[in-house]
Amino acid sequence: MSECRVAPSVSLDEAEEGGDLHAPSTVPTSPEGSFIFSPVVGAAATTSVVDGGDCTSDDALEDLLPDNEGRVFSTADARESPVKNICCVGAGYVGGPTAAVIAFHNPRIRVTVVDRDERRIRRWNSKHPPIYEPGLRDIIRCGGEEGIAVPARRPNLFFSTAVSECISDADVVLVAVNTPTKTRGHGAGTATDMAAFEAVTAEVARHARPGAIIVEKST
Repeated sequence: MSECRVAPSVSLDEAEEGGDLHAPSTVPTSPEGSFIFSPVVGAAATTSVVDGGDCTSDDALEDLLPDNEGRVFSTADARESPVKNICCVGAGYVGGPTAAVIAFHNPRIRVTVVDRDERRIRRWNSKHPPIYEPGLRDIIRCGGEEGIAVPARRPNLFFSTAVSECISDADVVLVAVNTPTKTRGHGAGTATDMAAFEAVTAEVARHARPGAIIVEKST
């Protein structure tokens, strides 16, 4: 079993005032060599065979996706998907990294992460994401305006506080908000606090377009 070392906790105020924006706010939850969370390195180091041929060119790398066993397959058919816009509600431990990976592997889909916490969105839009995962920063940069991916690509990953607007534009809405244990009132210490989730579902019900796909993955 590998050892997990926890970095010292640094608050957002301390980081901004002290200039320590490099300090991670969480410890990694994925292995350093994960293909999913290190696709830039993983793709560059992989020579894959699709349809009987070697895929080593930069153009070919854009057309590959990993399966559950780490192998890759062509995404040509996926390009015909009617999904053009994805909105992820919740810029936390699940929403942010999940949206970043979706955007990385789907350069033709616009992925927007929304949250009412302006400070958190500001951190996601900076060079120092509020969450640390191996390779996550590079994935965000690939999909952002300062893209470093090969081959070059248009930005398709965005972070915003315009919740209702992004929901109304989305073909798929991913709900990934916090559902902590209640700290007071009936069920304190055991029951789940559904306040944030219920608020988001009401917002989605008001603004989601007819036929939109709603995916729930609360934390």
